Amino acid sequence: MPESTEDAVGLATLDNWVARESGDELQLTEEFPLFSDSSFTGEITSGELGPYSILNTVPVERAFGVMRPALVLRVDGHLDPVAASGFDSDREDDTYHGGTLADEIAALVSLGCGVRAWAGGSTRTFWPNDADPRGRPSTPPMATEPHHVLRTRSRIMPGAFGNQKKITGLLTFSDLAAADAADAIALVKAARLYQHALWVCESEPQLAWVFLVSAVEVVAGRWFSGDLDVEEILRREKPDLVRSLEEVDCEAGVPVVAAVFGLTMRATHKFKSFSLEHLPEPPPERPLPVAAQVDWTQDGFRRVFSRVYKLRSRALHEGVQFPFPMCKAPYRHKEWPVPEERPMGGRSAALGAVWTEDGLPIHLWVYGSLVRHSILEWWTNRPAATPYAS
Repeated sequence: MPESTEDAVGLATLDNWVARESGDELQLTEEFPLFSDSSFTGEITSGELGPYSILNTVPVERAFGVMRPALVLRVDGHLDPVAASGFDSDREDDTYHGGTLADEIAALVSLGCGVRAWAGGSTRTFWPNDADPRGRPSTPPMATEPHHVLRTRSRIMPGAFGNQKKITGLLTFSDLAAADAADAIALVKAARLYQHALWVCESEPQLAWVFLVSAVEVVAGRWFSGDLDVEEILRREKPDLVRSLEEVDCEAGVPVVAAVFGLTMRATHKFKSFSLEHLPEPPPERPLPVAAQVDWTQDGFRRVFSRVYKLRSRALHEGVQFPFPMCKAPYRHKEWPVPEERPMGGRSAALGAVWTEDGLPIHLWVYGSLVRHSILEWWTNRPAATPYAS
C-alpha cells in the first residue's frame, strides 16, 4: 500500500483512505445516493470502512427494475483537491476506470452484495468550519442520475435483484487500505466491470457477457505469477495442431507457432486457470433434469470457460455476438428450485443462426455468480500485501 498521500496511486477510494490513515485533515464530507432495485439490511457506520459510511434509507417501494436511492454513501474527504486531481504527478491512466470515488464505492456495493448499484451526484456537503453542522443540501447534475432499461419483465439474471441484502457484506473490503495497492486497483477495476454487467444485463446481455469476462481477466492478470512456457501452453490448449505439425515432420515449427500466438495463449491460459482455481462447489439447489445442469467438474468447466472466452473474443474481434439462447431469461419449470443452468434442447436456431448443444454451455445468471465468487475468493485469500511499486 502507499505509505502516505505523496505516494498516491490515482485510485480515489484508496488514496483518500490512506490520507485519513496518514492523519491528513478533513477537507469536507459529502453524501451521495446509491440507487438500486434491491433492498438492504444493516448499515456501515464511520470507522468500519475507513472514511466511508453507508446509510440505509429503507425504501418502501421495492420492485424489479425500479431504481431508487436505497442507500446513502457518506464520504469524509481527506485529499487535498489539487493533489487529488493528479495534475502535479506523473501518473498516466493505469488506474482509470471512467468513474469517481462514489462510483468506486457503488461498484464495491454491487460486487459485495451481488446487486445492481449506481452512484448519483452529491446531494449534501458538510464543511468542517461551517456554522451549520447539518450540512448544505445541493441538487446534483441530471447527468449523474442513473438510467436503467428493462427489455422484458423476465429476469435474465434473477439473482441481481433481491430484498434484505446484507450491506455488511461490504466489510469484506475493510482491509482495502492495508492491501497491496496493485491488488486494490485490480479489485476496483473488476468491480466496476461487474457493476456495469449487472446494470445492463436485462437490456443488453451481450454487453454483460463482455463485461463479466473482462472482470475476470483483470484479476486473473494480477493473480497469476511466474513465467508461462508458451510451447507448453500450445501443447495443452491445441494438441490437435501440435499433432498435425509432428505428423508432417514439422516439430521444429511448434515453438515458432507458439511464439506467434504466445500473447493470445497467455491471456487465455490465465483466464481459464484463474476461473478453475476459484471454482466453487456445486450449489445446493439445481434444476432437476440433468440436461439443464452444467457439468460441475473441472473438466466440464474447462470446456465451459474455453467456449465462453472464445465467444467473447469473436464478439470483440469478429462482430459475432454471443448466442441468442445464452442471452435469454433462463427457463424454470414450476417444480424446479432454480432455473436451468444452461440452455436445454440440443441444437438451437434463432435470428438466422444455429448452435449445437456444446456451443451453449452456460446461462448468464450462472456465469455471473461464478465471476462474483471468484473475485471475492481471490480477494479474501490473496497473498499478504507487499510494498507497491509505482
